[in-house]
Amino acid sequence: MRAQALDFAAVAAVVVFVAAAGCAGNARVDLAAADALDSLAAATRTALVEYHDELEAADSRRESAAIDAFIARIRRDNDDEQLCAAHAAAFKTALARVREDRHVELERYRAALDNADTAVEVADGLRRLAVQSLTLEDETRRYLLSLLETVHPANEPVEESATVGGGDATQPDPNNPHNGGTNP
Repeated sequence: MRAQALDFAAVAAVVVFVAAAGCAGNARVDLAAADALDSLAAATRTALVEYHDELEAADSRRESAAIDAFIARIRRDNDDEQLCAAHAAAFKTALARVREDRHVELERYRAALDNADTAVEVADGLRRLAVQSLTLEDETRRYLLSLLETVHPANEPVEESATVGGGDATQPDPNNPHNGGTNP
């Protein structure tokens, strides 16, 4: 039951973080969401390992109790073959239940770990998206700055009567490399 709750929590967190990061379109939000998903995945893995270990210990105790009970019954009823056969059948049934419970728990454990791995994959995807987003923003910023410098060179005062591309086109500006100058 706890494993199902952990599965649900992991999936719900992934959906919330992906929705929030996808809507924002901001690299910082994507990176923060990726970090949160990594933290969630690490906490989920820790909880799963602890829970799995607790169940393994409990199953081992159940198995030992079944063995001890079987030995005690056989010692007590060793003269009655029919009763010993019934004890053996009960013992086999008890061990089969323990094995079945271990199998089910192991499948749930693996599925929950897969969910944690999925959260890490989503976090990695968010990081890649954030890096691509930053790269696009940087390229856009460089383009816009160069466009602004072309329209209004850095050392050229902007007059109210100046038009786009204004200034004296016959004279190169020594401070503007886009307008015939040499200084960067």
